Amino acid sequence: MGTGTAAECDVVVPASTSNTALTNAVNSVPANLGGNHYVICMRGGNHGNYISIKPRTNTGDSASARLILKSYPGEQASLRGEVQPSTSYNFFTLRDFQIDGRFKRCSNGSIPNPNCGGDVTNQGNPNMRPSLRVSGNAMEIINMDFAGGNDLPNGVGNDLINRSTCIAYSQSPTNSLIEHSLIHNCGIPAAVSAGDADAQCIYPLNAGNGGIIRDNLIWDCAEAGILAFGSPGAKNMLFEKNILWRGGPNMTINGASSGNTVRDSLFLDPTNGKNLRGTAPSTVTNNCLDSPINNSAVTTSGNVIVSPSQASVSGDPRTGNLTITALSTCLAKYGGTWPIGT
Repeated sequence: MGTGTAAECDVVVPASTSNTALTNAVNSVPANLGGNHYVICMRGGNHGNYISIKPRTNTGDSASARLILKSYPGEQASLRGEVQPSTSYNFFTLRDFQIDGRFKRCSNGSIPNPNCGGDVTNQGNPNMRPSLRVSGNAMEIINMDFAGGNDLPNGVGNDLINRSTCIAYSQSPTNSLIEHSLIHNCGIPAAVSAGDADAQCIYPLNAGNGGIIRDNLIWDCAEAGILAFGSPGAKNMLFEKNILWRGGPNMTINGASSGNTVRDSLFLDPTNGKNLRGTAPSTVTNNCLDSPINNSAVTTSGNVIVSPSQASVSGDPRTGNLTITALSTCLAKYGGTWPIGT
C-alpha cells in the first residue's frame, strides 16, 4: 500500500495493461534532480503487459535526490513484469508495490519472440532474468511484495509462466538495502526450465561490496530462500531480522562468500531440516533454527536450536495473518517488526 502524500508525486501513472505510460515515465527522469527526490507514483491496479523496466536515462543523484518508484498513497499497484536497472544507475528506490514476476508463455502464437523454441517454460525469458536486479550504488527495496508465481496455475490455456529467481544481484552493487518486504513463491524446477533452475527468492551472487537484507518474510522458494553464493560472492553483508520458512534450504552461504553476518532471525523448515548450510565463513548469532546449522566454517553464538515439533508456521502474511508457534526462547531471538503470534 502506498505511503506518503499525493503532493510528493512528481508523475502519476494510471493503471494500464499498456507498457507505454510507465516506460515513458521511468525513461523521462530529469538528468539532474536538483537535490530533491523524483517520485513516480503508480495508481492502484495492474501496470504493464509483462513489461521490462530498464531505465535509459537517470536514476538518483544522491541519498537526498533519489528516483523513487512507488504506489500512489493509499493505493496498491502491481507491476507485471521485471525491473532491470543498469549497473551504472544509483540511488534508485522501489517501495510499496507488488511485482508479479511471471512472464509470457512463448508458445502462444500472439507473442512474436525469436527465442521461442516450443513450450519449455523459460524460453520467453531466455537469460532467466530475475524479477528484480539489484545493481549500482545504494539501491533500496522497501515494503515490497515479490510474487514469483509458483503458487498460481500455469497450465494449458494460461499464457503466463513462473520466473525463476525473484531478486538477484548484478556486478557487485554497493550499499543496497532490502527491507520489510514479502519475497515468496519464487522458482521453477530444473525439469521444466531450459537450463539451470537458479530458483532462489534472493540470490546475492555478485554482492561483493556489502549490503543489508533486513526484516523480510521469505517463504516457499523452490531452491533456496537466500543463496549467498558465487564469485565474488556475498561479502560483508548483513542478514538480520528475517523470517524464512519452507525453503529448500532456507539459506546457504557458499562459494567465495565471506565476512557476512546472520543474526536475530527465525529459520523454520519442518520439511527438510536444511535451515542454514554451506561451506563459506560467516558469523551466525542470536537466531532460532528448527534444525542444526550445517556449516562448519561459521562462527556461532547465542543461537537457539529447537526441534521441528516445537515450531510451526501457519497463515498467509499477505492477508496480515501469520502465526508462528514456537518456544518463547526461540521467538525472543527475532528482532524484526512483523507481528508473528506466539
